[in-house]
Amino acid sequence: MKNAKDLFVKLIAAALLAAFAVCAFGACKKNELDVVGEWKAKVDLGPAIIAAIADTPLASGIEMDLNTIVLKDSEVTMTVTFDKDGNYKAEVKSEEVSDKINTMVDSNADAIKQAVIAYVAGEEGIDASAVTDEMVFGGYIPLPGVTDWDTLMGMIKRLTPMIDANEIAKKFTSEGKYTVSGDKLKMEGFYKSIEDFTAKLEGTTLTLTPEKLDENDPSAKLFPLVLEKTK
Repeated sequence: MKNAKDLFVKLIAAALLAAFAVCAFGACKKNELDVVGEWKAKVDLGPAIIAAIADTPLASGIEMDLNTIVLKDSEVTMTVTFDKDGNYKAEVKSEEVSDKINTMVDSNADAIKQAVIAYVAGEEGIDASAVTDEMVFGGYIPLPGVTDWDTLMGMIKRLTPMIDANEIAKKFTSEGKYTVSGDKLKMEGFYKSIEDFTAKLEGTTLTLTPEKLDENDPSAKLFPLVLEKTK
């Protein structure tokens, strides 16, 4: 009986030693992230659309920083695919971008109005509730024929065809090599050369947080990028 017990203890000890040896040679290293497959994320086009409007000739006379306007209902889908050979592709469809541009004013008329009022209030050093239409259109919106909010929104609508949906889509479209090391993911040539991420995988959700990103950079609004696995 004692011999059987000793044999059992020796077998357990041998198994533990074998497991330790396997781990020592790397088989028990921290599992790498498995990102292979197709993922989708919602990305906000608002800053890119506003920047495009600010670059139009008609907006050149406006001193207000248009980037202070925060658009709503301006998200589109980015599809990111990682293959098993270390290649990735990220893409936003220009058709979806075009749809958002076309509906931007109708969806954000109040947001645009409030941003303009806040700007005038700041320049005048008064409360936003004290800003009048005469103050806004008497000097802060120096556009010929623009004397009321309806006319302003109509003018902005006329600007939207000047925005190149393909160019905006290209900003969110890239492809190249990717590498994974522990919880670090590198995507060469990704959005605005933001390539190095800390990646967190929870079930079918992959969250990418840039290793380095200035919080004042408009690109910061895109991150952390949350992707859901679809394939």
